[in-house]
Amino acid sequence: MRFQITCSTIPYSRDQLPLARALAGVSAAGYRFVSVTREHPDGPLFKPGATHSDLEELRDTISSYGLQCRHAYFGQVVESPGLIEALEAYIEACSYLGIKQICVWGPWPFEASADSRQVPQVSDAWEKEVEGFFSVVRRVLPEAENAGVELGLKPHRGVGRAGESLRETHQKLGSPAFGICYDAGNVHFYEGLDPAIDVEHVADITTSFIAKEHVGGQGNPVFGTPGDGDLNLESILMSLAKGGFEGPVVNERVDVLGADNIDYQNRRAFAHLEAICDAVERRMDEG
Repeated sequence: MRFQITCSTIPYSRDQLPLARALAGVSAAGYRFVSVTREHPDGPLFKPGATHSDLEELRDTISSYGLQCRHAYFGQVVESPGLIEALEAYIEACSYLGIKQICVWGPWPFEASADSRQVPQVSDAWEKEVEGFFSVVRRVLPEAENAGVELGLKPHRGVGRAGESLRETHQKLGSPAFGICYDAGNVHFYEGLDPAIDVEHVADITTSFIAKEHVGGQGNPVFGTPGDGDLNLESILMSLAKGGFEGPVVNERVDVLGADNIDYQNRRAFAHLEAICDAVERRMDEG
């Protein structure tokens, strides 16, 4: 299969469950690929100053559950003290472990008002945030390229909020170590756009697909398990496949708490993603 059906450890981390419990749940749900997040309640994925021996122990732990890891989450990239060093260390560790893609997103374009509402940042402040994002990414891209690791920009408002701006950002950075981590649910939730249409802007430069659902209109805080929402994930994946996509299809969010509940929803997500991946494979093979 050209796609790697992948489950993120994020649902377990959000429920304050340790990494080992996340790996056990992901494996039991049928996945053979896992995407790890940067922090779990039992500590950071890569301890500060981690040695090769430490990293090999982590790789052995992941493998012991019958899992491979090719995709990981770093998180938000902003110009702040220590961020460049942290991202460079993350790239180095991922490269050693054979993790080829790191998901990142840019600065948040809003700030809290006096009455706790989210209001847009003033233009000068926002422009400085954007410049800081590009400065940091440009600094680390040569190292990522040398390490054989790619940074994938996820739409999360602000920089690269949807297809057109993702493509503009990709063109502006112009590096083989920078791709798009397309998140269907975020595009629908934050921007109110149909990702089945929006994805056409980036189908040929997307290297990982976050198969996140969403229910209702823009801003409705209901995501759910892949297959339960309003989005046509199969249509989105088909557009990506036509653009040459052969990467991870990631189940990131199931919106339940409790280890057993998360396990159950991850199994349901796997069944749905397997079905749509198989369907797209058949359609591509048929021409």
